[in-house]
Amino acid sequence: MTESASGITSAASAVVAQLAPNDSIRVGTFSNSLRLSPRFSADDSQVAARLALIPGANTTILYDALVEGCTTFTSEMERRSIIVVSDGTDTASSASARAVMRHAAEANVAIYAVGLSSRYMERGKVIVRPPDPILRQIAEDTGGGYLPADSGMDLSGLFKAMVDELHQQYILGFTPARADGRVHSLVVTTRRPNLKIRARKQYLAPVP
Repeated sequence: MTESASGITSAASAVVAQLAPNDSIRVGTFSNSLRLSPRFSADDSQVAARLALIPGANTTILYDALVEGCTTFTSEMERRSIIVVSDGTDTASSASARAVMRHAAEANVAIYAVGLSSRYMERGKVIVRPPDPILRQIAEDTGGGYLPADSGMDLSGLFKAMVDELHQQYILGFTPARADGRVHSLVVTTRRPNLKIRARKQYLAPVP
């Protein structure tokens, strides 16, 4: 992931530049630990500096970082989304991918993911490994989107597409048949042909 750091920094700055008046953002980096900016803000003055704090490590806590991210939103925030850039590999989390999807459903968070290939040396040869498919699964399960990114690709365009989508979402609501405090499966369909629905696949039925 090291060779992509500068591109990620530029793309994050581009996201902040697209924020609408009522938008706010927190920025985090993770390897074997998570570093998260202290509060939600529309101020872009610390974005580049925040991303520059990425420490190298031989372990990655992707799932733990996403679970922690789901807990940072406040109750008055109606649209809650996480954009994550990763190769999808997790080597040290206490949480599982299933736990990420459960926490996202409970917190009403959509996770958008940009999947990067990873590169490493093995017996003197450069090995390129595609993103772990679990990253796409997490994004699709939570109602977010997934985009793969080739090496050297301008990530700003991918981030822009995700932010544009976030600004054009519809909010659908319903009353659960049972308010039992549990997470249930959800399927959203349409009668219109050739229209792809992107919606979360789980929801929390909170106890009154």
